[in-house]
Amino acid sequence: MTPKRTYYEILDIAEDASFEDIHRAFREIQSIYEPGSLSTYSLFSTKERTAILTEAEQAYQTLTSREKRDAYDRKLVDDGRLSEKKRFANKTKTPSPVFTTGTPEGNGRVEKTVKEKTAGAAFSKLRQKMQAKPAISGRDLKALRQGAKISLADIFEMSRVSITTLRAIESDNTATLPPSIYLKGFLKSYAECLDLDPAVIVRGYMANISQVS
Repeated sequence: MTPKRTYYEILDIAEDASFEDIHRAFREIQSIYEPGSLSTYSLFSTKERTAILTEAEQAYQTLTSREKRDAYDRKLVDDGRLSEKKRFANKTKTPSPVFTTGTPEGNGRVEKTVKEKTAGAAFSKLRQKMQAKPAISGRDLKALRQGAKISLADIFEMSRVSITTLRAIESDNTATLPPSIYLKGFLKSYAECLDLDPAVIVRGYMANISQVS
């Protein structure tokens, strides 16, 4: 039986994430899954949105309280799901952020560069060809990204989706992919970075993994 996702996995942050990282991750989840989000309106049912936001709220409330977080981490250690060294309470220095690169200005430069690379006619042709496929694989996404000479680090900078999750998406690794209700949100963010249609990418990718799983 697959163990329940930890609060760190739900927010897609490192176990030693700072409080700032937790706030940022929670705000990002809210912006993606809140009922008023027009960009994801057709991707999630009301039940899915409620489930995601409820879990995220529970994770946020626990991890932003030092006492609750310490107790939660102790339980993870006891269950063998967190090493003692990674416990937040054991950090004597400022916790290393899960988002380890970039400043707002730096992220702006990355976004500008990526937008320029996806604005050409050649990329547009490849994009249309891929989006016309009934099933879209992670390899398709990776080939499109690499063809435009856009690094995975660039996608990370723009989307704030962890490198680990991005690699799982591009490798079609169903064993390490997050649950579908979270995966859809990550795919939406990935698609927006490459100026793809989020609804088409989510639908095509989910169709593909249903065939390979």
